[in-house]
Amino acid sequence: MLESEKRWDIEETYLNVGFLNDHPEIKWDKDHPKYVVYSGGADSTLLLAEVGMFCRKNNIPVNVISMNMDVLDRFKGTHEREVRDKFIQFLKRNDFEVNVNTVNINWTKSESNICNPKLPQQFYWEMISLALIPKNSDVFFGFIKGDDVWSVDAFRQEIWRNAFEWLESKSHMYDPYKWYGKSYILQRLHALDLLDYTWSCESPLGDTSAPCGTCTPCQHRKEALIQLSLTGNVWADEI
Repeated sequence: MLESEKRWDIEETYLNVGFLNDHPEIKWDKDHPKYVVYSGGADSTLLLAEVGMFCRKNNIPVNVISMNMDVLDRFKGTHEREVRDKFIQFLKRNDFEVNVNTVNINWTKSESNICNPKLPQQFYWEMISLALIPKNSDVFFGFIKGDDVWSVDAFRQEIWRNAFEWLESKSHMYDPYKWYGKSYILQRLHALDLLDYTWSCESPLGDTSAPCGTCTPCQHRKEALIQLSLTGNVWADEI
């Protein structure tokens, strides 16, 4: 099947996979616009798919916040944008209403190092998202256990709570995957047939689509696939 013809059986997918239905802490208020912070990596791709399913079922748009950073490896940035565009088109082809907000950060690497020597990318994503989401909206982040910000999660939660209170907003911030590992994410992406819509490598091999296999995200993906293979997921051996 050509990529341009690929479609989901939404009803079957919704019934068999669900949409974050094992997260009772999420308040699925249809009157609150849904914003997904989307990088093109495995975690945020699954998150966009699952939040998007809720939005599609309830005839409301899913809003996407993405970011282009000049300080990233040039080829990583290119491949991330390509998979993001590819997945957004896939969602629209399947009758999802998707609104995309893309922020361009034009810092040079030297400017970034001088101003922010040790801040993880998650910091930029969160600050930009706080500036973009309107009052009484729900924002979803796809970070998982072991990510840079996981060890300071209580601090993050307090910052968001105080920000919403100061803004007099009834918004919510959700991290539904924060207690899960990469193998959980990859398994659910496989169930949704979405693995081909993700990019993780920090240092791809030139302008090809080949990941380096040695950077931290590549290693995490490789370890997760090994775990899945050892627990009977034969498909993981073929990736």
